[in-house]
Amino acid sequence: MIELAMWKRLVTIYEYKTLSKAAEKLYLTQSALSRSMQKLEKELDVKLFVHNKNNITFTKAGEFAVVKAKEYLAQNDKIIAEIQQLYRNNFVLSYGATSMQPIWDINHILTEQNIKQEKDYIIKSHDELIQMVLDNNLSFIITHQLPDSSFSDKLFTQVFCSEQLYLSVPETHELAAAKNLQFEDFDGETLLLYREIGFWKELCTQNLPRSNFLIIEDHDSFFSIVMQSPFPSFATDIRIAEAGVIPGQKAIPITNPEATATHYLVCKKENASRIKVILNA
Repeated sequence: MIELAMWKRLVTIYEYKTLSKAAEKLYLTQSALSRSMQKLEKELDVKLFVHNKNNITFTKAGEFAVVKAKEYLAQNDKIIAEIQQLYRNNFVLSYGATSMQPIWDINHILTEQNIKQEKDYIIKSHDELIQMVLDNNLSFIITHQLPDSSFSDKLFTQVFCSEQLYLSVPETHELAAAKNLQFEDFDGETLLLYREIGFWKELCTQNLPRSNFLIIEDHDSFFSIVMQSPFPSFATDIRIAEAGVIPGQKAIPITNPEATATHYLVCKKENASRIKVILNA
């Protein structure tokens, strides 16, 4: 049986016109690629190439083989995708995070793939979420801290994304001219804060001890209030990239080191392969 890799190599030679360029693309030596194609010709018992000094010309049989190879490779990709989709759809997930943005991202991924969720997402502290994974109460979590090294034999950890905090101010606000800010630049301001932002809430209150926070419970109401209020609020670079800056506002990056977080995907090691398939991680 002819290996899949041979068909891929044949198509690559056709696309790149020369053995040297195709070999470079495939991370093979030119001699190894040449031997592979000789083996393919032998297995097919057909002459596929006419070798010229500077390039390769395909015979009619070779051109036909390329067409069929492309069809075969496309069908192979389709089969893999269908098997993975069936795999995704045959189990139910539960998950949590230490902040809201990863939850939105995960929900979007799962909705696109029609994957069922066992229950609503959970936003809790890092330590609580780690324990829930260890106790098999959650399939996976997204957390802004690395798990303790004592769990390294039990937990799989991978970077999920990074996120930077921004201050969103009305265009008429005195801080609107700033290109960037640090927490001390606006400590003492009255600030709007959405309730379900996870660890960002504690980080903001710790770094802004003189500020007064107006907590907004409802997500939809939050944006309406921000648009009509003279008070600043918070956003992140990911949210801004996805939804844009709120009309009438200017978003200014906060440059304190603690205002940038790395989020980690964490799950039990035995579940890592399926979780990575689902999230394309």
